[in-house]
Amino acid sequence: MSGCHNGVQMKFLVDSIGRKNVVLFDFFGTVQLIYSFLEGSCTRHAVLEKFATKINIKLCSLKSLSTTRWACRHEAVSAVKSNYSALILALEEIYKETTVSEARAKTRVTLMQMKSFDFIFSLNMMHSILMIIVKETLGIISAVGNTLQLIPTENDIQLLQEKLKVNSDCFKTEIKLLKELPGTPEKTSS
Repeated sequence: MSGCHNGVQMKFLVDSIGRKNVVLFDFFGTVQLIYSFLEGSCTRHAVLEKFATKINIKLCSLKSLSTTRWACRHEAVSAVKSNYSALILALEEIYKETTVSEARAKTRVTLMQMKSFDFIFSLNMMHSILMIIVKETLGIISAVGNTLQLIPTENDIQLLQEKLKVNSDCFKTEIKLLKELPGTPEKTSS
């Protein structure tokens, strides 16, 4: 079936693995909980900013997870990884200082999850995997963009051939025919 290696089926496979693997399912749930909990309150966010300043790290903005866009998941995971120390310190402070039982319980559970081997391992593993996905996606988007402008480079054609199983000879012929159509602006190949 077309696309079984790098196409749509591959995306469904990765998404399916993320839902069926309990460790990863919990990991993504914790990443979303961190975002919702800290960004849902100005006071809690201020505590995070205080500890980021205290330990001298540039605070990366926490992001919500996207259920469909893996590039957004990369941003969310990357923010948690970059802010990990400040997040732990801020959550410990919130746990000690809060008088709201629900907030205290969420903080305790989040801290336990964040300090677990499964979370730390998943954080590092998924950060690397999602970075690869983002790089691949950006390369394909660039190649498709150049193609839409009728100026694909040899690298674009090779990338589209590898990732999308495009036949390079047919592709070059089609681009040539499109350039010859009346009303098509002249494009120069780079």
